[in-house]
Amino acid sequence: MAWTPEQVITRRIAVYRAREARIQARINLLALVRIAVFLVMVVGGALLFSPAVRWLGLLAFFVSAGAFLALMVVHDRCYRFRENCRFNLREAENDLARVTGRLADVNVTQPIAFPPDHPFAGDLDFTTPFSVLKLIDNCFHQRTKALLRAWIDGHDDAATIAARQAAVADLAPRKRMRARLSLAAWLDSRPDLDPADLAAWLREPEPWTLSLPAYLFGRLSAAAALGYFALLFVVNSPALVGPGDALFAWKATLDSLFLPVIGWQVAVFAFFDFFQRRFYAAFMQRGRTITAVCGVMSQFERLRPEAPLLKEIHAGLSLSGQSATERLNQLLVINERLQYRANGFAHVLLNVLFLWDQHQLRRLAGWRRHHGQALPTWGEQVFPIEALSALANFHYLFPEYPFPKVIDADAVHIDAVNLAHPGIAAASRVGNDYQLLGNGLLHLVTGSNMSGKSTFLRTCGVNLVLARLGAPVCAESLTCNVPRIWTSIRIQDSLADGVSYFYAEVKRIKLILDEIARDTAPAFYLLDEILKGTNSRERLIACRAMVDFLIHHKASGLITTHDLELISLEGEYQGEILNYHFQEHIEDEEMFFDYRLKRGRLTSTNALRVLRFAQVPLEFERFEK
Repeated sequence: MAWTPEQVITRRIAVYRAREARIQARINLLALVRIAVFLVMVVGGALLFSPAVRWLGLLAFFVSAGAFLALMVVHDRCYRFRENCRFNLREAENDLARVTGRLADVNVTQPIAFPPDHPFAGDLDFTTPFSVLKLIDNCFHQRTKALLRAWIDGHDDAATIAARQAAVADLAPRKRMRARLSLAAWLDSRPDLDPADLAAWLREPEPWTLSLPAYLFGRLSAAAALGYFALLFVVNSPALVGPGDALFAWKATLDSLFLPVIGWQVAVFAFFDFFQRRFYAAFMQRGRTITAVCGVMSQFERLRPEAPLLKEIHAGLSLSGQSATERLNQLLVINERLQYRANGFAHVLLNVLFLWDQHQLRRLAGWRRHHGQALPTWGEQVFPIEALSALANFHYLFPEYPFPKVIDADAVHIDAVNLAHPGIAAASRVGNDYQLLGNGLLHLVTGSNMSGKSTFLRTCGVNLVLARLGAPVCAESLTCNVPRIWTSIRIQDSLADGVSYFYAEVKRIKLILDEIARDTAPAFYLLDEILKGTNSRERLIACRAMVDFLIHHKASGLITTHDLELISLEGEYQGEILNYHFQEHIEDEEMFFDYRLKRGRLTSTNALRVLRFAQVPLEFERFEK
């Protein structure tokens, strides 16, 4: 039997936790070994100043220094492996929270930002800790979140959305590749990654120390210094050179040159570093951006895509017969070797012996000349790849969700079977069949308190947004177009601004009506118990006027209400208004809700029942008559 996503994720969490413990134990052991090797190196350095055992000091110092550098590389990689493991563990825990419906436990780096007057984000709970977007948003970069926001707000045609759907379907089963891609985007990057900043690095002038004459001078100086240290070791080693050997006559001279040679190399290194510092800083300032671009592109190029949109991105990575991965790996190696500057001892040792920075920066300059112009273009591809990968992860976590059929239509078109809210756990959610086909149509939804009216409005809105994104929807099937969406479900008053609940709702309604009147494109609205902050007589008058306005301007949508007087509008606007309702059920003095949308008008109310069940100490019978 195939494993469910929840079972796979639970097993993955256990594996990551065990792996992290093993890596941490290895890190602790390497730290102790590095301390021991460093102490040997210190002893060897001290012996260099004793002529009698200088050969032993040279041997101990250089062997332990080499071992120390090797251990530093291994230690750094272990730290990196631990960070990789922690990231994968955190993402797996987030995915487990997603599939089990614990949206409040999903940690995102920074939620997708929406303005307070957004057409629907606040009302559809996109700005709350329980946002449905947490099911999708595992992105790290602000530009990626902005791209998702653009897809949410946009009105792409059916072909564009279908292309995204195909890309999402192609990426969904490639879980390991997507995990590596997310890791590359997160580990070496920063949220405000901006590929346009790479253009500034491309314009940074190369220092003269990287010219061929200066480079050859540096190589000769480093080679001479290494040759000197090798010769010094030979003449000071009793096992290799005795008093009768010709080289022994040079011992005193070589010993006297020990400090001058070191001083010369330090001077050359400091001189070169003075001129190279700006070029190095310009690169390292963008090092995390460059590393992130390299990591994401290298992972993506390994993909053999089938979806046209992914093929289009993939085709842009190769240049002059050489893959982007080959070129980017060269840059990653250079970047990694320049990171040793962070360790002061390793930085000084490598440059005194090899003039390390000059060699690596010259390689960097050569890479930039040959391949640098493509870097900003590659960087721009990070964001659509990351966004599509996020949608693919949503599809992977909920494989039972189908892709909607999105059509281009001049009229609102919603035809859903078993439409449900993806933010509600599968064991609790209830789906409904629903159709709204045409402009200037109003579905008036009445129902008892707590019967599911507001949730159904959000269900319609959320699934239409998922369809816009190119993501699967929580339904058995959905055919829809991409109308403008306007909502008024959750109104907030403001003590700071002196705005009452009623006036806040009036401002919201005015915004919606103005936009519907301004633009003739299909509009779909979701209005929940409008104008409930005023008296029933004036509310009824205002609601009837609003209904007439919406139908006249050919907008379609749903309005929920407790005003049973409004259900008579179906007769006045035949073919334009339809009544729907949610009904409660009473069994053994207990009230139940089936959350099923039913055609027709509501035949009962439940406010007094709720008050009685809550044992509110009031005498209702005296006033019911």
